Amino acid sequence: MSFTIENLHEIAITRTHDPKDPSKADLLRKLVGNLSPEQWQEARKAYVDRFYVDPEHHLRNFDVYQEFPPLRLDPNLLLELLGILNKPDIDRDIAYIERLLTKANSRELTLQDRKEYFSWLPRIGLWDSPARQPTDNRTVDSYERRLRIQAWEKVSPVRFDYALKTIESAFPKLSVKFDTPRDKNIAAIASSHGAQWQELVDWAIGVLDAGYAVQVFTPYGRPIAIQRDSMLVREPPTEAVAVSLGLPGVGLGAPLRLDPLRLPKERIDYLLGNAVGADLFDPSQFGAVYLAGGLGFNEDVAITAPKSVDDDTHANITPTPHVLRMMNDAISHRLPIIALCHGPTLLACLDINIDGKREKLVKGVQVAALPALEPMVHAQGKLESQFSFYTWKTHDVLAEAGAIVDEQADLQDMTIVKTGVRDGLHIATGPGPQTALNLRKATISAINSRWGRV
Repeated sequence: MSFTIENLHEIAITRTHDPKDPSKADLLRKLVGNLSPEQWQEARKAYVDRFYVDPEHHLRNFDVYQEFPPLRLDPNLLLELLGILNKPDIDRDIAYIERLLTKANSRELTLQDRKEYFSWLPRIGLWDSPARQPTDNRTVDSYERRLRIQAWEKVSPVRFDYALKTIESAFPKLSVKFDTPRDKNIAAIASSHGAQWQELVDWAIGVLDAGYAVQVFTPYGRPIAIQRDSMLVREPPTEAVAVSLGLPGVGLGAPLRLDPLRLPKERIDYLLGNAVGADLFDPSQFGAVYLAGGLGFNEDVAITAPKSVDDDTHANITPTPHVLRMMNDAISHRLPIIALCHGPTLLACLDINIDGKREKLVKGVQVAALPALEPMVHAQGKLESQFSFYTWKTHDVLAEAGAIVDEQADLQDMTIVKTGVRDGLHIATGPGPQTALNLRKATISAINSRWGRV
């Protein structure tokens, strides 16, 4: 079969009465099996230009009108299809890990190797083992990890995760130093279990273009992980149709302007490649803190668990120790805090000392956060398999901490920004990925107010 975008589209969207139909895998293999990584990248761009949606979105049933169970592919068939579709990238990734592991064992890794690795790994999608699921059960692991583990086991007797940790432990240490004044430096906290692409990158590009420096911190110093679905382009008419009908655009996928294949590589390499652990945070170097959201935020930054055995509709949230220390230092220095989506859940865990009295940071502050969309995403089969699912609401935990929340308002306008001030500490929040653009301005405004540049 000769390769055409139209042939790929037909394979990606066609469904038969048999969700395990093996002919789809045969057709896809014949169509894309001989493409190089570079050819596949160009094909992916052309597909998006033609259909406004990444082909992987179509396979995963993430597009409009694909929410119904009869349209979903069998999970094992989907895994096979994703493996065929991404084989050029998977083969390249495995060869890259082999090279780095060889250098790690001979103690030859450099800082440049570290930056390339930390920039490369997030682009794969979810890669870390599930945080709150049995780690020996691969059926709850992300497709991206499962496919690469399968490929790795064919070439190496070393366990995949052990190989990654061996590589990471052999990297030279990266220090955090700035030549710019603190009010030009922003610390961002991102997850190693699933940050949301638009929520991190859309905001970061704006503040970088405005002349600010961004340093990303992760809870334990491992690379950022990005939700795979959030990097796959899903542009009008898909999102626009929902908005035109008066429904919220749920933010599944990335707008075309944030296509990872089209963004300036050097800018993204800088953002992702310099991530360090939260234990290296020095509040005297920074003018503000940004909390990037994503489903993984509550896996390793502010970890959620059911309230009790008898109550799994509400959550307890516990910050990771290094993150808690980092945020307490930020509060002591009255650094502005900007957060969106799941990011504001960390605010519910934090206290502030005012005139010798310890109070909840968000008490009496208007806070926006992710509306109750997770149950819908789960019901539609769109929740990544490695994420734990509790039917709790971000607004509930914030309200319990004394915040002023309005879930309906956040749902009706997913671009809304809410602001407040607690004893000189500026707080700006938003409900989802669509807010990232507006939070650029809110970040700069909060920094200017805090550091006397109004």
